[in-house]
This record gives sequence, structure tokens and C-alpha cells, in this order.
Amino acid sequence: MTTSATIVFVVGGTGAQGIPVVRGLVKDGAYIVRFLTRDAYSPRAKQLLALGNRNVCGNDDGKPREFVETVEGTFASEQDLRRGFRGATYAYVNIDGFNCGEKTEMFWAMRAYELAVEEGIKFFVYGNLDYVYQKSGFDSKFRCGHYDGKGRIGDWVLQQNDDPNISKRMGAADRANGMNLEVAIDLIGYDDLTRAFEKVSGHPARYVDNGLDAYWANGPLGAGDTPAGYNADPDDPATMTMRQNFTGFWNVWRHSGGNRGVVRRDFKLLDEIHPGRIRSAEEWFAREENRGEESGAGGIWNPANNLTPVLKVAEDCRQGRI
Repeated sequence: MTTSATIVFVVGGTGAQGIPVVRGLVKDGAYIVRFLTRDAYSPRAKQLLALGNRNVCGNDDGKPREFVETVEGTFASEQDLRRGFRGATYAYVNIDGFNCGEKTEMFWAMRAYELAVEEGIKFFVYGNLDYVYQKSGFDSKFRCGHYDGKGRIGDWVLQQNDDPNISKRMGAADRANGMNLEVAIDLIGYDDLTRAFEKVSGHPARYVDNGLDAYWANGPLGAGDTPAGYNADPDDPATMTMRQNFTGFWNVWRHSGGNRGVVRRDFKLLDEIHPGRIRSAEEWFAREENRGEESGAGGIWNPANNLTPVLKVAEDCRQGRI
């Protein structure tokens, strides 16, 4: 008998978060991943497709099965979203706000949820971030659009879960249903991060707090006058600039070390859910050091001096359609 696998539709599968999500879902053949992409021939799309063609136990014909497939389109299209959701059982949705901007991200995240319910998705996972503006007591120095846009929708999705009609249609009854799972390795200060890197790499390191004025004068984002979402309308009063957005971002993390600030985590819960999780920056650096040495790429000192983009927005040079 041929093995059947449940389909998971993924929005944002070619991004920094999405790639490991897809990799994890298909590794044992339990799921077929269908991911949305603007370009099915892009390097990242090809990387994902290469994960899916292999033999699994239970194939009577002995032929490889495809565990990864694409839907070419955009998250800003009801037609494309419907094609992705239709026939799938689960969905993982993470919309790129650096592409479309905070306002558009919020609309299409809500619309994606509505269409998922309409198309019969049984379990919907929304790629969320902290609603830091709310968590700070609505202090404007912590206003960060690419966090707050996701945070507002995270709250909204949880509110929909309180509707018995929606819960019945989606059919999810386990502990994860209705949970806002806020994750982290640890919440530490920058000096602690520096010490962990120095200890594992064997190279001296130091943290220099230049201040935000110096950052915007000499930092990697320039003056930061462009929209945070490169397709957002710069004349729209709702559009945040890079400077406005990332000033809030850096303020958030300046005030979140030691699990006492704006961003906090329930590490006891995280230990319970994932007993084998990485619990410190030093542990993470050590794992990456070993991985690099085993692959021949070298330890963490080499990539630290030859940085390459992780976020797709940087790889795309902040260009492309929604």
C-alpha cells in the first residue's frame, strides 16, 4: 500500500524561518509541503524542492515520491492563497512585512486566516512576533512595525479561536490549539553575548554601544529614510521608515535582557515542551562551531568575518513584487 502523507501549506517557506520549517516537516515523510513562492525557479525554491524527491518505506512501486511542491504566486492574491490551502490539512503562514509593509501585512495575514478556515484547514500556525508596543504599555520608543504588525494579528487569531464555530471547523483540540508559543534560547545582555562568543571562538570580542544617533549616521542601514517595507507607499502616513522601525527594535532589545524587560519568556514551559532545547548563547555557539568544523567550513570565527544574508529581503536587495 502506498504511503499517504498530509499536506501542509506554507506561506513564507523560502524565508529564514520558513526553510527550517519545511525541512523539519518533510524529513521523515509524514507530510507533503506545498509552499508559496513568487518564483519557482529561484535558488531558495530549488533548495526546498530538492528536499522532497526520495524513496520512503511503503512505496509499492519503489519510485521516489515528491514531498515538496510549489504554488507560484503571491500572498497578496486570494486566488493564489486558495490554491495553496485547497486540499491541505494544515497551514503555516509567515508574511514578509519587509516586503509589503506593516499595514498590508496585517490585512493579508487576516485574509489568509479567513481563507484557511473557508478552505477547510484544520490547524493554522501563524508566524508571530511580540506586540512590543502593547507590552511596553504603549511607550512610543518601543514602536516597531515589523513586530507590532505580527503581534496585533497574533492576538486577533487567538480571539478567533474563542469562537466555538471556528474551533469546531478547524477541529484542533490538543494543547497547542490556542497557544501563543513565545520562544527564545535565552534573554541576555549584549555583554553576555560577547563573552559567549569569545569563549567558544577563542578570539577577543567586545560590545560597543555607539548609541542610535551614531548608528543612523554610520550603520549598515544608512540614514534609514526609506520605507521599512520596500513595497509600502512612502507617502502613506501609516508607513514607517527604516529609521523609525529599527529605532524601536533596538530600544526593545536594549530593555529586554535578563528576562526582566519588554520581551519575556516562560523558559520553564519551553523546557517542558522541548527538553533537549539549546538553553544558552554559549551552547548555540558551540554547536555552530562543531558543525562548521565537521563540514570543513571552519568554526564560528570564519562566518563572523564573512557575513552573508540570512533574511531573504537582504538577498533580494529589497526589490521585487509583493
